[in-house]
Amino acid sequence: MKKILVPTDFSKCADNALSFAVQIAKLMPAGIVLIHTVESDTGMYMDYMGVQKEQEEQMLHEATKKLNMIRDAIRKSENVTIEAQLYTGYVKENILAAVENTKADVVIMGTMGATGGIGKKVWGTKTASVTGGSTVPVIAVPYSYDWSMPEEILFATNRFEKDPVLLDSLFGIARLFQSRIHIVVFTDEDSAIGADFVDHSRELESYKNFLGQKFPGQQIITAHLSGSRFEETLQDYIDSNGIDIVAMVSLQRGFLSRAIHPSVTRSMAYHTTIPLLVIPDKAHTSE
Repeated sequence: MKKILVPTDFSKCADNALSFAVQIAKLMPAGIVLIHTVESDTGMYMDYMGVQKEQEEQMLHEATKKLNMIRDAIRKSENVTIEAQLYTGYVKENILAAVENTKADVVIMGTMGATGGIGKKVWGTKTASVTGGSTVPVIAVPYSYDWSMPEEILFATNRFEKDPVLLDSLFGIARLFQSRIHIVVFTDEDSAIGADFVDHSRELESYKNFLGQKFPGQQIITAHLSGSRFEETLQDYIDSNGIDIVAMVSLQRGFLSRAIHPSVTRSMAYHTTIPLLVIPDKAHTSE
């Protein structure tokens, strides 16, 4: 991990994600690219009257000033390499384009998480949207989260992924923080048959052995969960085991997992109270 992309809308939610990124950048060390998108919502009439251009120029000037102030403050106080870039257009498209342009290794974004009420989830909505389209891992940092060194990382899976790129992203972050990894498998009690419980338990044990051989020295804990509501069951485990980060796989462009729908990763971005690491499944980008 050499470059971290951090989108901001200058909100406290985005500031919290930037603080998280700064802590990671100091550990690596890695450079940060801070980006902001100026969106225009003026109508055709204002455009015709020549107001839109003047308004956009003012917005660009103010955004550039804010970006540079944040950049300079971090350089001075944190001794972290950071650059600032300004975009115009649409937030999601610009973030995904910036990933390619800057060759970023990870995107760190803020989300309102479980604290966001009606009318307060705009940035969280954009974060959830990016998690499903990004080609690199995305870390969604809740507004209410206070930084601490993550000791417990939970990886929820029902497909027992063996893609080296996917696993290297997960275990690389675990090595960075010297964290334990909890491999959690979920069986839906409402739709599963008896054989599913047995198969999942057997596959989980085999998967733990596989990971132990591939990543020697990494502490791995496994758990087979069951229930009728995935998110609630997972949250119970998170609370009981002091989980610091939840990791999930984003299944892109229509591919459906056998047991966990890809929309779950987007849903978790709205409800999580701890950072959510979403890793793109590049092996299943089409079906």
